[in-house]
Amino acid sequence: MRAVTVADDRRLVVVECPAPEPGPGQALVEVSYCGICGSDLHFRDVPELFPAGTVPGHEFSGRIVTVGDVVQGWRAGDRVCVLPFGQCGECALCRAGNEQVCLHAESNGVGLGTGREPACVFDCAGTPTAAQLAVQTLRPLGRLLLVGLSLTPLDLTAPAIVIKELEIRGVIAYQRAQFQAAIEMLAAGAIPVGELITEIVPLVEAEAAFQALTARGSEKVKILLAQ
Repeated sequence: MRAVTVADDRRLVVVECPAPEPGPGQALVEVSYCGICGSDLHFRDVPELFPAGTVPGHEFSGRIVTVGDVVQGWRAGDRVCVLPFGQCGECALCRAGNEQVCLHAESNGVGLGTGREPACVFDCAGTPTAAQLAVQTLRPLGRLLLVGLSLTPLDLTAPAIVIKELEIRGVIAYQRAQFQAAIEMLAAGAIPVGELITEIVPLVEAEAAFQALTARGSEKVKILLAQ
């Protein structure tokens, strides 16, 4: 049978592939028509989403050629379309009613998998690179809290935000109750503040500290100025 696949140079090429045999509970469908989705247009140029060898095209209809064992209610010749998302129905997101961002949809159909990625990321750096990394890292339905104030555009691409249904929210300050809660957490040793402090320098080295924190590639997190 013929199919269109993404080549190494991102071109679409027609290839011949063997017709698969339907397994138990499966059906072999002969495609009659396949629409070109907007996501196909966008993802073709994104190797992370459409690696070489991908056969795109999820908006299709056709007829059943043959069915596998234990298939009921369907037979050869039936006209069908196919739900392009292969949700597992068993992961935590599916069980919570959020099957549209199933962790296993990537390998089964259209979607992004995220494994043990965090549910929430606080971007305190205030740089486009940090925000972009957060979007890539977050799990489906995750939340990105922009704490740091970037003065340049974040340049966040849409695919990961849309497919994972991420929420992005700005944070300017904290409430009194939150400030008190932070004090209590510090007193209880619940926050490893020592790991956040890169160094302590004299007040007269304030300019040098500013330069160190804003230098390209700087790994300094927090510098304290002491009298």
